[in-house]
Amino acid sequence: MQCSNNLKQITLSLHNYHDTYKTFPTGHIRRMMVNGSPEWNMNSGYGWGGLSLPFMEQSNLHSQINFNVSVYDPANVAVLSVKSPSFVQCPSDGIPEVANPEDATDGTNKILTSNYFGCGGSWASSHREPVAISSSSNYVDKDLNGMFSADINYNMAKCTDGTSNTFLVGESIFREESNFKWNGRYIGAARFSDGRPARTLALIKPGDRFINDPRSAVTRDCYSSHHPGGCQFGLTDGSVRFVGETIEHTVTNSTNTYTKWINSGLPLGTFQRLLGRNDGFAIGSY
Repeated sequence: MQCSNNLKQITLSLHNYHDTYKTFPTGHIRRMMVNGSPEWNMNSGYGWGGLSLPFMEQSNLHSQINFNVSVYDPANVAVLSVKSPSFVQCPSDGIPEVANPEDATDGTNKILTSNYFGCGGSWASSHREPVAISSSSNYVDKDLNGMFSADINYNMAKCTDGTSNTFLVGESIFREESNFKWNGRYIGAARFSDGRPARTLALIKPGDRFINDPRSAVTRDCYSSHHPGGCQFGLTDGSVRFVGETIEHTVTNSTNTYTKWINSGLPLGTFQRLLGRNDGFAIGSY
């Protein structure tokens, strides 16, 4: 019940943000523009949760954050190492309130943790950004079919499948195994000074793995919970729903990108359809 209430508060805050700015917040700021070009070294790293703090009755915390510098700037770490607002964590998980996002055993540089992630679409690449970063990372725009992606904003009008048929925020458990660095962070996840990329998967999750996927024990990127049999999602219409782990899901490498899926001729599972805002498929009961 408390987890459901948390998701209700979060989805309501995002609706209030949308009412004010006529769009949902950017999923994750991975790059900033310098003289008309995107620059990685200017990445501030803030995500949808940090940007919407004033609409969660967290204006005081929001006002203490310097959004002109990185999430991991020493001044911001000092602010974000305080006890986290209760709405960002599921009570069933026993998640630490603050943690070093890079090292589970390191007691320094701790920031707020979270169990809640923006829903990033149907494909493995759909949480990314619309501009190619390198020759090996050429993501087509149709991959970006969730309500949140990096470096881009979507509004209600982009949710052509219907707000009651599209996930907005979902939950995932906090892990302390080798994938610790991918655990949830509500405020943001910035590029580190040693050159490692920003951890977008700490803020947004796509739908290429099914709920409570046992294969994800050390690969970080499924929706999951300690609630028996599934986990909870806040939908784009503001409602909250428990979704069972047996929901139909297409499990194949052909769902890694939109292009691979189209070429495969395979059906798209109900779970992936609910994560897509504009796939055009009707959704029955689930």
